[in-house]
Amino acid sequence: METEDRNNLKDYLPSDISNTSYEAKITNVSNEIVTEAQKTDASYSYNVSKNGNIGNQAEIEFTIHSNNYEDITFKVYITLTDRITVTPKEGTEPAIEGSNELYYGQTISELKLNTKKAKFVTPDGTEVSGILKFNTPDEMPEVGTKTVEYTFTPDEEQYKSYIGNIAINVTKQTPKLEGMRLDGSIYDSQKTFKEIAIDTGVVSVMINGITYKVTKVVNTKNAQVMIKSLNKKKSSIVIPDYVTVKRVKCKVVSINKKAVIKVPKKQYNKYKKLFTSKTGFKKPMKLKK
Repeated sequence: METEDRNNLKDYLPSDISNTSYEAKITNVSNEIVTEAQKTDASYSYNVSKNGNIGNQAEIEFTIHSNNYEDITFKVYITLTDRITVTPKEGTEPAIEGSNELYYGQTISELKLNTKKAKFVTPDGTEVSGILKFNTPDEMPEVGTKTVEYTFTPDEEQYKSYIGNIAINVTKQTPKLEGMRLDGSIYDSQKTFKEIAIDTGVVSVMINGITYKVTKVVNTKNAQVMIKSLNKKKSSIVIPDYVTVKRVKCKVVSINKKAVIKVPKKQYNKYKKLFTSKTGFKKPMKLKK
């Protein structure tokens, strides 16, 4: 890639000079970083390569001829330098808006960067515009205090990108029941636990960010529960040993053979690779987004 620069020759000449003509000689001191682009009567354009190395130099020697002055000679020097660095502006550094806490199983994309408030500046204090975003928005961090990486990419190529990180806290997911509704017979003191019917698809339990639908309760020492979902943890699929239904500790014994497993749309392809016969997934089970 190349960038084009232009010299207006009038900037270097006396105002009363007349009938001018000129010659331009390019000398590349190290590597061929400068080439001629366009030559007109009043200006001279040249290309500067972006494939050179920092410190590469070149010079253009101009000789101006005229009717009323002796030949005028001057040189333009070109040196390749690194792009200008930018850093967060003090007091307006990148940060998480709202809570910086995630539950295990949530992705980094559920955090919100202060993209409008964060500012970046050059060493001389010039404010630089650009795009600020997380590097790995689909990552699901492990439990504990972690750091998430972000990159600020300036709009203009003359500035370097800036990479930084922000501390977050990932906590364990606490199992809890959602939308609990049992058959009316639960209120009949004459009914035994075995006779309580659960309304399939209404009773669910949230574990590690995944919702499990309870489909059956069996009357044993610890009531046994069949569920309609699986859970992704690291590179394997696991199900919890126990869940709590109506304050009763229930042992998980199997996955419903007609389970319909719903997974997040963004992680569908990752989940699909994990649901195999080796992990207990088989027909007529279904995996849905």
